[in-house]
Amino acid sequence: MLVKDNLITIASLFLFIVFYVLLFNFQKKYYKKTDIEQIQYVNHQATDSLSALLEQMPVGVVKLNMNSSEIEWFNPYAELILTTEDGEIDFPQFQKILKSSISTPGAYAIIGEKRYAVHLDRNSGVLYFFDVSGEYEATAELVTSRPVIGIISVDNYDDLENETSESDISHINSFCCKFCFRI
Repeated sequence: MLVKDNLITIASLFLFIVFYVLLFNFQKKYYKKTDIEQIQYVNHQATDSLSALLEQMPVGVVKLNMNSSEIEWFNPYAELILTTEDGEIDFPQFQKILKSSISTPGAYAIIGEKRYAVHLDRNSGVLYFFDVSGEYEATAELVTSRPVIGIISVDNYDDLENETSESDISHINSFCCKFCFRI
């Protein structure tokens, strides 16, 4: 009886182990991808993510052929910046921007009513446009709104007061005030 119980237990364990080995083999075959398939899957995911990012980000991106300076690709934001009302690319404007970005790195370009920082990555042949209109206006406003304290020294003013009439002194004072406000 003990041998029969042990035999049943061993047979049950054996069937249990065989079932799990078959299950693992099935899962291995079903879910297994080759290394190339995994690399292609990851590459596809990265390409899709990059394409979605380039489609949605507020930066103009233009891929250039550096030998011929021809446009190979551009994202929709660059299309908004560089196209005319007819939907055609404004090549003279683009060539002017390209030449300025080549001659002076970190150049600004005024396109329409906006100011863009233009950066050319020569290694990859990619031209980037960053809208810096708000930043430029804020800097200009900051510079023009700073309070200025100035001291003007008029040489021999005391001597002038003693020798001239009150009306002439008044005219000199108003001239100095107008001069100071113009600065």
